[in-house]
Amino acid sequence: MKKIIFLVFVALMSLNFNSAMATIRTVSNRSDKPAQYTVIQTAINASALGDTILIAGSSTAYGDVIYVDRRLIFFGEGMNNPDGQSTTISGWMQLTNVNNAFGSSGSKFYGITFNSWVALQGDFTGQTAGQNKIENVDFDRCNFKYFINFAGNIYNNITIKNCLFYNDGYFQLSSSTVTNILVTNCIFSRNNNISIYSDNNVNGQVYVRNCNFMNCTGNVFSATGLVVENCIFYQAQPTGANNSTFNNNITWFNNSNTLPYGTNAGGGNIVGANPLWANFPMLGSAFAWTQDFALLAGSPCIGTGTNSVNMGITGGNAPCLHNLPGNSKLPVVTQITVPVSSVPVGGTLQINVKAKSRK
Repeated sequence: MKKIIFLVFVALMSLNFNSAMATIRTVSNRSDKPAQYTVIQTAINASALGDTILIAGSSTAYGDVIYVDRRLIFFGEGMNNPDGQSTTISGWMQLTNVNNAFGSSGSKFYGITFNSWVALQGDFTGQTAGQNKIENVDFDRCNFKYFINFAGNIYNNITIKNCLFYNDGYFQLSSSTVTNILVTNCIFSRNNNISIYSDNNVNGQVYVRNCNFMNCTGNVFSATGLVVENCIFYQAQPTGANNSTFNNNITWFNNSNTLPYGTNAGGGNIVGANPLWANFPMLGSAFAWTQDFALLAGSPCIGTGTNSVNMGITGGNAPCLHNLPGNSKLPVVTQITVPVSSVPVGGTLQINVKAKSRK
């Protein structure tokens, strides 16, 4: 238990909480790493607005069906944690509202793999027009193995960054009432399936920036009204979008490399040029953690994005050096030592703690 206490203490030192009274709660389904709770939903039900929930990495996924109905901060141990086990949730999760004053807006999610669907759904009983909204939600360093869906409500200021959409993972918008939705510095590797859907015209309010798309010989998009900038389409057809804007993207090894096309507009795109990733098969591939998406010297993606940033995940709002960060942002304790075997009654026990920060 002492190790957990010190891990939380070090984590606290690195976080900037909205409220000085916020409580940290711990969840673990491992017998060798005990915590306050074994079930995520139980920890949610015990939490107040602004509390933080730390979810231990485990070889066993958390099977909870989760309802997030209040503003909370969730930290997992990453989607490919180099310091130990990662945090995976296999049950589906829904962000909801209780009423006009109490709901999931403002929630943050860091370092979690979602094996099932994630849905934002702002409806509640007794709502009036404009109250069914969810806003100011962040997903950071998360892995979506199924879909994340914005159901037919109102969404403002939602950010998805440094995330992985892999295998069956995709992003779906079932609402046209959206403002400032940002998908940035993410990787989409979809096994020839559509990565981004919009059931309605999103009217230029969904920004897809500095993403790497790969392994999709069919349409990457089935969407209307997107803004797509600084992205790399490597063996990933940038087709299927309508009335969208494509600025400063690059295409390579596709049946259709042309940007823009059809009813779309934009400029500064580079067509049919190898982005020169440091370690990626010439003939394309599905995503792997061993791949290196750093840009080699001479890459046409260096400095050619909007505002002279790099194209792909090494530039833009949340740049990565080589690949997505697989760990959580929390510092990790690497060593705890007690240099003496005993102390006199009333004496002082010295404990030495070593930890490392993680970017």
